[in-house]
Amino acid sequence: MLKFYLRQLFVVIIALLCSVAASAQDFEVDGIYYNITSETELTVEVTYRGKNHAAFSNEYSGSVVIPSAVNYNGTIYSVTCIGENAFCRCTGVSNVIIPKSVTRIKDNAFNGCHNLISVTLPNNLLTIGWSAFAYCYELININIPESLTFVDEYALLSTRWYSRQPDGIVYLGEVLYKYKGNMPQDANIEVKEGVTHITAGAFRDCKGLTSIVIPNSVTNIGEMAFEECSSLTNVSIGNNVKYIGYNAFCGCRSLTNITIPNSVTWIGKQAFYGCSGLTSVTIGSSVTSIEDYAFYGSTSGLTKIYLLNEIPADINSYTFSNYNATLYVPQGSLAAYKAANYWKNFKNIVEFDPTGIEDVADEEDAPVIKVAAGGIQLTAAEGKAVAVYSTNGALVEKIDSYAGEEITLDKGVYIIRVGSKAVKVKL
Repeated sequence: MLKFYLRQLFVVIIALLCSVAASAQDFEVDGIYYNITSETELTVEVTYRGKNHAAFSNEYSGSVVIPSAVNYNGTIYSVTCIGENAFCRCTGVSNVIIPKSVTRIKDNAFNGCHNLISVTLPNNLLTIGWSAFAYCYELININIPESLTFVDEYALLSTRWYSRQPDGIVYLGEVLYKYKGNMPQDANIEVKEGVTHITAGAFRDCKGLTSIVIPNSVTNIGEMAFEECSSLTNVSIGNNVKYIGYNAFCGCRSLTNITIPNSVTWIGKQAFYGCSGLTSVTIGSSVTSIEDYAFYGSTSGLTKIYLLNEIPADINSYTFSNYNATLYVPQGSLAAYKAANYWKNFKNIVEFDPTGIEDVADEEDAPVIKVAAGGIQLTAAEGKAVAVYSTNGALVEKIDSYAGEEITLDKGVYIIRVGSKAVKVKL
């Protein structure tokens, strides 16, 4: 008898679940479908009709004006989001007006709306998801709010608006969205100040890129942002970047050294995978996690790894290809690294003073530094590009063609880079 009741209860539960799944939207008002996202804050997102976005075709058509608030059963909900796949493949939609209450447009929201011509975005919109307007072939009228802080890859793929943008960097609000067109050889790029996010794939396969300066305003380097930039030799990462995404610098085999600033807390999977030219890596003091394969295939010539965090970051057996490099760890942390999983596999672990003078390049042919009153002078550097960085990776001074003049600097610790060679110096 008990088994019978349990079986009956199971049937009822399955039936209830199926009934829920059969209709994904919570309610419909005036031809627009909504999901409740918070009963506490009384918010909803616009969604599609039915159990999935393919259940009905062209449930939206013509001109669609989305309200900022909607009344359902006597409760007023604020419309704050356009949901995933909400208008996906609604080929009958020609015009959409999105209210100021909306701050987020999710992945694929308007993907495949082939006849969509015009979209009005609110001035306080923050994020646009992956492929949100991809394959909206006729989309030509779309305002780009300055408020944008995140735009995912392919957001405007195959739109008339994007095709009409001039070649070069396309900025969307505070976002560096994409380098459009063919990059010339030996390109040196400085990302404009004020950008907070570099979109996934922004510079992917830009074979001509040799140098990139990322300003302090940037907080996130997206997945695959510089993947297969095979000529990239110099990277300056601003001191507010917190995350370096999956595959961010994968395949940048001309990189010889990289300094990850103290602001970074997480280095994504395969971030520097296949950077076979690396000889020196400096990892900042806030990094707590280095994901799988982050430096895999990058250690054949890697001789020095400088770690500024006294507490070993979480790594695994696939983070590095081998353990031949010398590991430099902060004074007082030698025992911790020798006991930490996988860090202890490095054959040579030594302590160093991160604020002292340390050579971070091959000694042969390294620039010669002469400390002068109020700055430095270099020898064997004439005619070469010189860059001066703080120890957290922020660019302090850059000279495209050094002619032997003195570089004025305040007292402190700096990394002086001439070509692929670098020296750390204390004034």
